[in-house]
Amino acid sequence: MTVATKADAEAEVRLAAGEEHRWTVEAAPADGAIGVAFEARIDAPDLSGSMYFMELLVDGVPVEASIDRLRHRLRNKAAVIEGEPALAWQLPDIAWRVVYAPSFDPEHTGGHGPEGFRFVLDLDGLARAGSTIAIRRRQVPFCEAELVVRGLRTIDLPAADEPPADWVLADDTLHITDDGAVQVGGGAGGGAGADAVWRTNVRVGPAARQIGPAGLEFDGLRIDRRATIADGRVHVTDRLTNTTDRDLGVVFEHALALPAPAPEVRLGGPETPGVVRAWAPWNPTLFAPLGPVSVGLVVEDDAQRAQCVYRYDGATGTATARTERLVIGGRGTVELTTALYALPHADYFDFANRIRQDWGVTVTLDGPYWWGWVPETVLHRSVDELAEIITRTGTTAAVTGGGWVDTLKGEADPRTIGFGVGVAHEWFADYRRRLAESVRLLRGAAPDLRIAVYDHMFLTTLEDEPEQFRDSWMMKSTTERQITSFAPEYKPGMGVVPTTDNSFGHTFAAEIDRQIDDLGFDGIYFDETNFPSGVLERSFSVGHWDGVSGTVDQQTGEVVERVGYTWLLAREYQKRLFESLRNRGVWVLGNGQPHTTDANRETWPRFTETHATLLRAYEAHLYAPMAYSFGSWTMAEIRDRLRVGLVPCTTGPEDAICVVRHFFPITPTELHAGWMKGPERVIATEDGQYGWDGEFNYRLLRFDADGMALTPEEGAAESEVSVRVPEGGVAVLERRP
Repeated sequence: MTVATKADAEAEVRLAAGEEHRWTVEAAPADGAIGVAFEARIDAPDLSGSMYFMELLVDGVPVEASIDRLRHRLRNKAAVIEGEPALAWQLPDIAWRVVYAPSFDPEHTGGHGPEGFRFVLDLDGLARAGSTIAIRRRQVPFCEAELVVRGLRTIDLPAADEPPADWVLADDTLHITDDGAVQVGGGAGGGAGADAVWRTNVRVGPAARQIGPAGLEFDGLRIDRRATIADGRVHVTDRLTNTTDRDLGVVFEHALALPAPAPEVRLGGPETPGVVRAWAPWNPTLFAPLGPVSVGLVVEDDAQRAQCVYRYDGATGTATARTERLVIGGRGTVELTTALYALPHADYFDFANRIRQDWGVTVTLDGPYWWGWVPETVLHRSVDELAEIITRTGTTAAVTGGGWVDTLKGEADPRTIGFGVGVAHEWFADYRRRLAESVRLLRGAAPDLRIAVYDHMFLTTLEDEPEQFRDSWMMKSTTERQITSFAPEYKPGMGVVPTTDNSFGHTFAAEIDRQIDDLGFDGIYFDETNFPSGVLERSFSVGHWDGVSGTVDQQTGEVVERVGYTWLLAREYQKRLFESLRNRGVWVLGNGQPHTTDANRETWPRFTETHATLLRAYEAHLYAPMAYSFGSWTMAEIRDRLRVGLVPCTTGPEDAICVVRHFFPITPTELHAGWMKGPERVIATEDGQYGWDGEFNYRLLRFDADGMALTPEEGAAESEVSVRVPEGGVAVLERRP
């Protein structure tokens, strides 16, 4: 349903999920900018938080909180509500945050500030006289409450300040100053002509210092620093030693002071100017293009990757990577490694490619995968039908969906869902039988097909004993266990962390062996390889120590409690488990990109979920740039993912165009906006010159906007082939023997 009439500005409009209200701009101001003001809330009996429920569009174009880092559309409040976690008022590619509340009474805004309901937005460059403003209640699973909007009106706003004139950082040489800062430019010796400065600050309790070129020592902390410069990179190793017998809480911050406020600074990959704070262990970077060149910072050790929060202050032009959770045990040491790059280009993807090269990332993507089959999608088909699906789609692996749900049980909500070792419960006995029969059918259809089963190592269900796996529980606090609720129709999953010496770790490893030996699987798919759903920045277990993390009182520096990030606690366990599976010849696929140095050196594929938002693509740029979505793709969806540096990897019986089968195998050596290169092939969405050094034979495949294949071309070339991509289509240049 669409509400298409202009309403009285004081009227209250109620929108159910999927409904929208439209407002026509009658006139543009003679001076200044067109703005819009209104109040919005989600109708709820009590104040209970907020969520991304509201879409705002002008003539069909989504309105975002900021134009760039220096110009903001949201005028009446900061783009982010500071706290833990920080709450952005708008997420690009998703929607605007709205508070749950029973009324517009100011006391119902809770922790969202005095302007919690009110939005004042600058629509300069988007709206004009006659434009249509649309407010839509976004459809969000498991919530049907109405979006309530009142006081909608267009207003005149003072014109925003113009961004500063362009400036150019012409010299991309690096220098280390006497006080330990890193300068960019300024000639052979740096000095007065230098521009960007990287400083590292450290604080223990109220005392703060800047780390010098050799390090420093104060208040029970000694830092020994080693720094090297080579190929446009400063690589710094800081060895922190606690010279006391007690735990030491440390605040460690890298501050990158740009030569002027920059319109583009990326925090953890994406250019999302309305997001001023990010946590990104999968892509632990800061990046800023400075005219024709750029600077980028990456934290490399596991502690900083887990803990760092990345921020940008447009007023001062300062980008920071900061951890406030670093804990060093009595007489202990922690080693932190960081690198700053000065690059002769301004392309984020060139920065990501340089990191991949320096880290030695080499992972072959071996799709596509028939994703999400369950016994009922296999057992009703004949061997011939299954063989046709596998051949037509080019499927290299068939992966079950999950968690495990036996729909034949006819269970009333909430239904039982299987995670962890819960899949071994008697409840799933018949489901396991049907899985084994499905494996036999698939083997008969395609003897070389890899067949993988869904598993989750950070959640478990169907615990028979209340205290089962207590030594393995993931704890939200010293008294509360982490519980993940997916939807009202499913029973919750219970948080666990497997280690080499706890009960869940041993039991889970035995369950994996049983699935291979008894059910016939030769592949394992691990969902959420780093932490369970719903925790994100708080993905740690209280009371379990990973050796580097804790809650630190920011005033005194005292360590309140030790904590452990789940993937750091499970690091050795995962390493042994994956090695054991490889030694048995078992194929492994994961969901979620590496958060540790060792994991980035692995060679087994992982994908990233992109069906909800393409912003998650940036999680995958430093390891396996592979995009999950449901198994049926349009060419537009394929092109959208290639534009953000990812290749789609899923297929299935419903795949009507079967284009993704031609994207594999590929071992990515270069990622770009719209094309990807590996030694096996180049996948492109735009015309260009593509190829490899020296002479090579090739086959060129091209697909139009409907996914229809054009006539292939074959030939030999030296260095490059001129490729024309059909409008709205994709081209694949295959290297042939």
